[in-house]
Amino acid sequence: MKTFTSCFLLAAVLVTGLVSFPGQAQADSMTELQAVLPADTEILLLEQGDDSYPALLQQAERAEAFGGILILTDTDSGKQWLEQSHALRLYLAEHGWWTLTSQLPLTPRSLAGASAQAMEEAQAMQKTRVQQRIQQGLQTLREREQERLLILAIGRSAAQATDYLHQTPAENNTRLILINPRPADDARWAEFLQQLSELEITLIDLYAEPYPPGEAAIPNARMRRNAARQAGLEDYHQSSIKTPWAGWRQEMPWLTRQVRGKLITHIIEPDQQTAEQAITEESIDQRPPGIRR
Repeated sequence: MKTFTSCFLLAAVLVTGLVSFPGQAQADSMTELQAVLPADTEILLLEQGDDSYPALLQQAERAEAFGGILILTDTDSGKQWLEQSHALRLYLAEHGWWTLTSQLPLTPRSLAGASAQAMEEAQAMQKTRVQQRIQQGLQTLREREQERLLILAIGRSAAQATDYLHQTPAENNTRLILINPRPADDARWAEFLQQLSELEITLIDLYAEPYPPGEAAIPNARMRRNAARQAGLEDYHQSSIKTPWAGWRQEMPWLTRQVRGKLITHIIEPDQQTAEQAITEESIDQRPPGIRR
């Protein structure tokens, strides 16, 4: 059985001996994934330098798809990445979206005696790998001829997606959905908040607090909402998740329906209105002089 080992995680542990990546020494093998996934889920093997990792592609159940959604699970999730993404990726595909999900390198944790430099190096290596996987994921969806692209980021991957879009101006048409967003590093929450407030894109922020249960999320929903208002972000939309939060499960109908509703209200319908307005304006411009109104 072939396994997909994250080389940079192993290297960080060997170099420092003091930094751990909890819950994932190895990613899931193809055999394990095939045993638990629906038969119509395409398992892609994407390359990242000397490393390979699986990505789950679900085709839209619609002749003309609405677009592609890259689902980023929480980098604290470990093997729960399949459970976190299961309901969202299948439900959104059922309702007209291509979805792509891949396991992300886990958030590094400092062990007793670890130096600050060792921790910073591990965090930088993890960030680089996550950013590369975001880029590869979006490119994979483009190769399926999907022009409307979204990133749906859960937990700490929200900060990674925000940083990627903040640093990549060419992605200014990619929209972002956050679910229970957290900074990649709790000590650098202000940087996450600043980057979030500088994204001039459609941004949907769904939250249930505290998340995880019993923990404080900083910046919390109030801080994120205030930062967006102060920055004058017109396309920032925040809502609480409409049910008591009880953790991730394979079936989450209340969450999937809420996400779909937000996509219709804040992305599909505005895009349709923009397209109709452009057609009307083009028709007016093509009329001979003297009869325009």
